[in-house]
Amino acid sequence: MDTGSSDAATQDSSGEDSKRDLLRCGLDHLRTAGHASISVRALAICANLSPGAPYYHFGTRRGLLCALALEGFRQINGAAAKIVHDGAADPRRVLADLARSFIAFSLENPHLFELMYESELTHPVDPALGPAFRQAFDIVVGAVASARGEPEGEQNVVRAVSFWTSIFGLARLLRFELLDPFFDRGSLDLQTLMIEEAVASVLRAPG
Repeated sequence: MDTGSSDAATQDSSGEDSKRDLLRCGLDHLRTAGHASISVRALAICANLSPGAPYYHFGTRRGLLCALALEGFRQINGAAAKIVHDGAADPRRVLADLARSFIAFSLENPHLFELMYESELTHPVDPALGPAFRQAFDIVVGAVASARGEPEGEQNVVRAVSFWTSIFGLARLLRFELLDPFFDRGSLDLQTLMIEEAVASVLRAPG
């Protein structure tokens, strides 16, 4: 019996469990408060681990924040990929559904969203987050090209930037309720109208 291999497997499993528990505690914190107030020591206590455990798994506090942001991207990119897969028969609707999903995530997870897009991790974008950002953008570029019935190319990259800029801006405006003084939410579904306009803009852009 190879007890050495068995012990190593147990340690690996225990390490992954500890890492997962720390991330769970971090995400729980971000449901009610911003990342600036995250205490590494408090997360260790929450996960029933030693004070040094977060540093063992993530290296630094920034490494921990990156891991939390990546969990957010895993959720948002996973949802986007499912939308693209399920909506293959109607690529134009996919764009609108991607926008709705992105905005819903930003409103339901404001502190995690801030960490992912508007924190010290994104000025400039931390290399650890680069692939997740790229995956998200590639999904939008592909959706734009499919909606237009064209191959992906430079022009559709530009259109994807324009589309994403519109949706990102709308998400921020809705999050901070900056449009409320100008529109009656009870009489106008501004979110739907703005998404429809963003999609229409992509479709009517000259080839």
